[in-house]
Amino acid sequence: TAKQWQTVEQQLEKSGVLLGKKGSFDRLEWDTHPIIRAYFGEKFKDKYPEAFKQAHFVLFDYYQKLPEKEFPDTLEQIQPLYQSVAHGCLAEEYKSVLQNVYWKRIRHLDHANRVQSYSIKTLGAYSQELTALSGFPIQGWFKPPTSNDLSDLEQVWLLSAASFCLMSLGRLAEAIKLRESSIKLLEKLQNQENLSKSTSVLAELALLLGDLNKAEATIRLSIKYAQEVGDKIIQAEIYSFLAYVLRHSAQFKQAQQFFLQAEKLLKNCSRPYLHSLAGVQYCLYLLDTARSTKDLKKIIKRANDGLILSKFDSVLLDTALNHFILARTYQALQDLKDLNSAWEIIERCGMKLYALDYLLIHGRYCLANADFDTALNHYEEAKQLIQETGYHLRDAELHLFAAQLRQQCGEEYRSANLGLYSKTADFYLQMAKNRIKEIGQWGLLRVIKRDFPEYL
Repeated sequence: TAKQWQTVEQQLEKSGVLLGKKGSFDRLEWDTHPIIRAYFGEKFKDKYPEAFKQAHFVLFDYYQKLPEKEFPDTLEQIQPLYQSVAHGCLAEEYKSVLQNVYWKRIRHLDHANRVQSYSIKTLGAYSQELTALSGFPIQGWFKPPTSNDLSDLEQVWLLSAASFCLMSLGRLAEAIKLRESSIKLLEKLQNQENLSKSTSVLAELALLLGDLNKAEATIRLSIKYAQEVGDKIIQAEIYSFLAYVLRHSAQFKQAQQFFLQAEKLLKNCSRPYLHSLAGVQYCLYLLDTARSTKDLKKIIKRANDGLILSKFDSVLLDTALNHFILARTYQALQDLKDLNSAWEIIERCGMKLYALDYLLIHGRYCLANADFDTALNHYEEAKQLIQETGYHLRDAELHLFAAQLRQQCGEEYRSANLGLYSKTADFYLQMAKNRIKEIGQWGLLRVIKRDFPEYL
């Protein structure tokens, strides 16, 4: 009876098996718990595979027709297309999904019919992209290929795109695995141009995880591939990244040579100087070596020019990076209000180089607030990380931190920090000066002027 049915319905809703209801009195519809939906979805797929694919094909067709524009330009407008991709992949229409929906309408094609990165660079839809990409059968990812529809080159593209999204979301270890899988396929195809790009990104991932040796070896391999292709712009970007890696190892003279070589290649291609990520990397190097206010003003000009280009090209990442450079250049003192949130990201992603930067910055902050125990612990951890990673760019900063510790921490801390207390503050300060002079890290002279005016 109606009353009995109402009782059953209420019991099912109360237990969480049914979720709400909608529709008119004559035709009510309920949703079920996701676990129940998934269970019957799998049963449907196993028992009636052709009907399962046909059902998803209907939804694939339906959702791609929803946006009013052929090329939607907001995340809200693109959302039905992401749903279309999911259903299209379940219908095993991989080729059509990739070419007609994902590449053409989500990523956008340019006038030369080349795939762009509109959904990534302009909308920043990293999570949505990763969900969409996970529906394709790609070698070396979460599941083996179930279809031969996709070529090796298309699978390389998908692997690279998924790796980039994972990297952007801070899932670096997963990103490395996908990038290495794409490189294996490219080696099989002997595709030198894409090999140079993919090995360059792999080097960037290794750098973020603090493996400087792997980063340098990989980026030098990338240079080899780029030279075989002969593309000057690609070579310039890779030379710039090699210089950036060398900067982290405190090999400033070699870094300068490769930055200058990169800019020379670009000038031959009618470009004024390094821009985008390569330009930011060069600005960071220039900040380390700046001797005067004049040098800093040159960096500010570069960053402002980079902002103009990024706004013209509508690239959000470039805009953010150039603002970052401006902030680093303008600041006279460290702004510490966001340190805790930064540490959460650093720790979650395993970024050892940034972890070292955090330890030095937060260590000085703790020292300024008389939290000597934490400051001393940070010093020891930072010292160990430099040895582990080879991040010798921070050697001089570590010596300056040691000098501050010896100045401010009393003798009661000696027994627990014999290594640090074996030398005087003057000794560590001189070590820092020697290191600054050795590698040309002149930007740190401003720190000495600020923190040790009596020693100038």
